[in-house]
Amino acid sequence: MLHRTGREKPIRVGVTARTALDRAALMGIVSGAEGLVATDLGDGGTLSQDRAAQLTPQVIVVDLDRRAASSFAAALRAREPGIQILALLRTGAVEDVLALARVGIVGFLSPDTGTRDLLRGIRRLLVTGCAVSSELVVPLLGAVRAQVTGWHTPGSVILHLTSREAQVVGCVAHGLTDKEIARALHIGRGTVKTHIHRLLRKLGGSRRSDVVERVREMDHKLSLLAAAYGPAEASTQGRAASELGAE
Repeated sequence: MLHRTGREKPIRVGVTARTALDRAALMGIVSGAEGLVATDLGDGGTLSQDRAAQLTPQVIVVDLDRRAASSFAAALRAREPGIQILALLRTGAVEDVLALARVGIVGFLSPDTGTRDLLRGIRRLLVTGCAVSSELVVPLLGAVRAQVTGWHTPGSVILHLTSREAQVVGCVAHGLTDKEIARALHIGRGTVKTHIHRLLRKLGGSRRSDVVERVREMDHKLSLLAAAYGPAEASTQGRAASELGAE
């Protein structure tokens, strides 16, 4: 008889989806992969939250609409912040990703995600604390940069900044004075001061220099994200999947 005492413990993966059929399909995919054990958590309601908090899986795969996924994640993160949540998106809209990220979801897979990408996402989430489909990265980076640094991408929304506040952030980050910002944006100096005051509240700072620091921190994180999930990875997805094995 072979002893498996030297093997690593399996990764515990919870699955929540609106219908039993959807959950069964995901359970089959996860359970069929080596080193993963799947648990049915239900339809994402209160009982699912209780079951997840009781079983504490390492990763939860969420296949719900945006509102239900947000509600589930917000409630669960308040009880068990250590559980990593991976969302299967219904659409590829950047706004959905940003909304879900605000409630603590850290993994996002596009609607056309295949079996191998799902399994890679689960494992990547545990290793890096983040998993994003490569096709979502470019629009997501554009949305974040547009709002944090003033580089514009139509329709981008993050951190609840208005378009004018995003412009002011960009000006402050480039070292402009209140007078120079007012002249560049064709607004009064008093208005500039009002925007900066609001930005400090939103970005969690107390001084003007804090705005610049927050921008630099965000830009550094974006650079790391781009390096890990940028276009180069999209061209090597097939090779990376094969390296993980024919899961």
